[in-house]
Amino acid sequence: MEEARAQQVDLIILGANIRPVLRSVVIGSVADGVVRAAHCPVLLVRPTLDAAASQPLRSFDDDATLAGPLRRRSLGVRTVEVGRIIGTVGRGRELGQDFRPVKRRRPDEERLNRIKRAMEEGKFLPPVELYKLGFGYYVLDGHHRVAVARMLDAPEIDANVTEFVPIADPEAARTFAERKAFERSTGLMDVGAAHPESYGHLTAMIEAYRCEYDIQDFRTAAQRWYGQVYRPLWLRVREQRLTRYFPGDRSADFIARVGAWQAEATEDESGDVGAAPVSWEDVLDRYVATVRASQGTGEPPHDAAPEDDGDLPIVMPPVGSY
Repeated sequence: MEEARAQQVDLIILGANIRPVLRSVVIGSVADGVVRAAHCPVLLVRPTLDAAASQPLRSFDDDATLAGPLRRRSLGVRTVEVGRIIGTVGRGRELGQDFRPVKRRRPDEERLNRIKRAMEEGKFLPPVELYKLGFGYYVLDGHHRVAVARMLDAPEIDANVTEFVPIADPEAARTFAERKAFERSTGLMDVGAAHPESYGHLTAMIEAYRCEYDIQDFRTAAQRWYGQVYRPLWLRVREQRLTRYFPGDRSADFIARVGAWQAEATEDESGDVGAAPVSWEDVLDRYVATVRASQGTGEPPHDAAPEDDGDLPIVMPPVGSY
């Protein structure tokens, strides 16, 4: 939705989420949300289930060729949304869209059932191997685990991720470097921002939290800050779709803006010694009110300097990858 507004699109085409066990359901929760909130017409596409199942998975090699020259870099082990796993590396012709072989063999079915039992029992399974290109992920190793995750409606799966970024995107390289530095210093692997400078603001928020609660170890402070400050704010930003005020931002970018704004406000009010502490929820509400007032007058927020406010180039997969 944010990207559609940023690009000023005239039409959104979206596949309806139809499950075989719910053939009468015409529209899924995501499609329903888009239809209700879209600023433009939405065309819902409902494919024939049997026909859709016979379509091959997206091929990483084909999509990488369309994307042009790419630079490879390891993101390490992290949690990935199952819904963003859209293709395979080298097995597109032999697998269906459910990541299971088109020609079913007994050994494959037995292995699938073993993995299914293990997942249902909560047993440890090694991370799958994924390639990331733009928004989507492609399975290099672990097709059975991905297939079972989809069967069980698992929202996420652990994966060792290798990302491929267009060589002509220098800003993406800077964002990657800042994220890796942030992850090394904090141990936080699930904080993804679109703007590289956001990681510096988030680091400053953690340092302020560490000093406030007199925590000696920075990583310990980061873990507590993630649970007590970042995660609650992240949920509110997502629920209220606050990133729409800054198209191209992710939730982490918006929280970083809030932190930078609060730090500046604290400096301005440093003389008010008796001021009562303010919760981060209240700070978020005040910042949103400030942004709304600024945008209502046609003026950008005071913290949105030209180099900060523009969207970074967004690395997107080829048309149809979603």
